[in-house]
Amino acid sequence: MKTIRILFFLGISLSLSVLCMSFVKVDKNLKTNWSSMAAIPDLKLISVAVVGNSPCGGNSNVVKVEIQNVGSGPTKGRILVRLNIVPLNSIVEQTISSKILPNESKTIAFKGVNFKKGDNRITAVVNPTKSMQEITYDNNGKVISVKANQMCN
Repeated sequence: MKTIRILFFLGISLSLSVLCMSFVKVDKNLKTNWSSMAAIPDLKLISVAVVGNSPCGGNSNVVKVEIQNVGSGPTKGRILVRLNIVPLNSIVEQTISSKILPNESKTIAFKGVNFKKGDNRITAVVNPTKSMQEITYDNNGKVISVKANQMCN
């Protein structure tokens, strides 16, 4: 009877040890994964705005886009910023060639943006091709509506 109790106790002890070791292993993996994300940028499109009091139909409009790096690492390489204007289905692009450090913002001015007289929709996206690794791509876009009441001079 003592032998059975000892074997039973050893079996439970061994099972608990294996179980505890598996938790420790998972914890180590989580720490490793977290530390590998430490220097990744995360671009967030903060705002999209048409400069001036009244947008107009035609190509005399200026659109400003503000982007912030909310990640923990600097950006690397060139960063594409794209505007898609509907209903014209026109695409305008610019490239940021300088680094954006963590918590730093950059504002880009798109000059000569064409609107149709009436209702327009601007979809702005930073890093649209996902060529640069980021923590998330879910905060890379913004959509605004613009009404051009008259034609540009």
